[in-house]
Amino acid sequence: MSLRDSIGQMGWLPVAALLVLLWTIVTAINVTNLMDAYAGASGPFTGQAFVGGAVGVLVLLGFALSVAYVYGEMGETEPAPESFPPR
Repeated sequence: MSLRDSIGQMGWLPVAALLVLLWTIVTAINVTNLMDAYAGASGPFTGQAFVGGAVGVLVLLGFALSVAYVYGEMGETEPAPESFPPR
């Protein structure tokens, strides 16, 4: 089954996977922009610390890789279910 066939058969599922992937990328960019590598070095700082932001970006990266893997598996042909009723 190609991605074209999977979109035809499952409709919204590949589109939803791409939207989740896009949301993950935008969120990772937002977390990266909120991080401050020098938190505490120049007086009081209110915001995302570097370590917490880096862990958050790593978690989002792992989630994005898993969504991309699932999206890629939608186009695989094996193992395919057997037709019913059996012949």
